[in-house]
Amino acid sequence: MNQITSPIQWTIYDLDALPENEEIRREIVDGELFVTRAPHWKHQDLIAKLTIALGN
Repeated sequence: MNQITSPIQWTIYDLDALPENEEIRREIVDGELFVTRAPHWKHQDLIAKLTIALGN
């Protein structure tokens, strides 16, 4: 099975040149750009409650 690789190797400089957008998350892994939505506040709230419950 052949794997298709992108000829573009993203760098932190490329990431810095992109416009700001708090609703999406951008991450570079091994030169590849990954774009995902930022977690919803309800998700963040649930994680905080789980952390407190596990800590107790």
